[in-house]
Amino acid sequence: MARFIHRLCASRTIHHKIDRVDENKHQHSRLDSVKHGLHHAYVALVLASIILIAEQHGWLIWLDSVSLRAATALTPVVNALQGEPSSKRERDEPVVLLISDEMYEKDFRQTSPLSRSLLADTLVRILDKKPEALAIDLDLSPGPDDDGDARQRRLDEVLITAAKSGTRVILGVPFPVQSDKLLAAKVRWMQRLCTSGVSFGFTYIQTSQGLVLRYPTGTGSLGELLAGTNSLPAAATPCAIIESGEQSAAFLSKDFPGGLFVGGEDLSRQRPLNTAYFRGRAAVWMVAAEDVRAAELTGRMVVLGAGFNPNDEFLTAYGPQKGASIHAAIAFSERQPTKAVSHAMAILLDIVLGIAAGFVFHAIWGRYHLADERAMESGYWPIQRFLVARLWLFASFAILVVWIAMLMAMSAWLLRHNLWNNPGPMIIGVFVKTILASRSHGEHHETSQKPPAVMKYADELLCLPIVAWGIVAFFSSH
Repeated sequence: MARFIHRLCASRTIHHKIDRVDENKHQHSRLDSVKHGLHHAYVALVLASIILIAEQHGWLIWLDSVSLRAATALTPVVNALQGEPSSKRERDEPVVLLISDEMYEKDFRQTSPLSRSLLADTLVRILDKKPEALAIDLDLSPGPDDDGDARQRRLDEVLITAAKSGTRVILGVPFPVQSDKLLAAKVRWMQRLCTSGVSFGFTYIQTSQGLVLRYPTGTGSLGELLAGTNSLPAAATPCAIIESGEQSAAFLSKDFPGGLFVGGEDLSRQRPLNTAYFRGRAAVWMVAAEDVRAAELTGRMVVLGAGFNPNDEFLTAYGPQKGASIHAAIAFSERQPTKAVSHAMAILLDIVLGIAAGFVFHAIWGRYHLADERAMESGYWPIQRFLVARLWLFASFAILVVWIAMLMAMSAWLLRHNLWNNPGPMIIGVFVKTILASRSHGEHHETSQKPPAVMKYADELLCLPIVAWGIVAFFSSH
């Protein structure tokens, strides 16, 4: 009996020890998971800090353009899943009227400047339909010795009458000239129209890597004035500038670099173009002035431009577009703005997706290394072990491609909802994550000498100044 009790107690002791071992293993496993999570979070924080520092110094402008170009190309697929545009969006779409090649050849006789009489007749037809605003992407200023021309005076009267009757009339600033005499004539013409209520906007269009992807804000552009959202100080508008005389009208001289008004490469003054406009109402190509009657212009923003000028054409993610259509798209973008995701939200996305990517790539590459080690130990035979290892390798790269596609699709979806988050930095982070995860796990290799405890965190300590710099950059940019 005593022997039986002793065996029973011993059995219970053994089971108790086994339970303790299992519990310790479980706790150790949970502790490893927490350590891995903290490690992935720290790596994601370091990458986010590097991206924030680079962005603050303007080193990612090229990457933003590349990412915007790619995300814009994906928006048609996203839009196809989102349904039809809203009626409010349609109301904010300017109507573009383009003088076609046929009209230019037949009615305007291929002459430049365009016939002032025919332009006046065309404008009367447009203004009779009571548009909300009319922007004209044509140079309507007088040429040499045209100051007293009756046809020019009639055209000016049509514009002045429309402005006084309540229609907002915005003209593009005249093309810059070299002659001082002609510059003075254009200044006098602008002064006369400005005092009558006509506005002038800059027609400069910015390209990034050969495409129109963004537009500068707060520059007094034709599109901003058409939308009625111009934030340029009154003293900096063309009308205010020419009040001081021709000595102040530097933008009318060919020696003046027009790009100074667009903010250069300052991304803080730029906004992604809302390319949804190019999928909306098509431009009206006028073969004759009577074609205006068929267009729905009442209460709408209208842009009149040249469809016959091959030099007034710009590449977009939706193919070549005329300058008038670009200005219309800018006005639409002002009414339906695309805003950049805040730094806080962008960093949160970077960290959250970075942690997820760390776990995913660590797990998948760990599977590959385990399968490859087993295959190597058996001399890659039977062949099934070799194939399993290569399948895990293929899966690692396949998940990398899928992850990048997911990031691009997310940015395209945000762009569809008038938000923009540059996926480029996150894609770079994904590559860094997969490179780190693809290394063999060093913790499994025994060392001849145990390193100091502080050396276990040497990488983290080396990256600590970067994180500190990133934190300073984050708060200084707000």
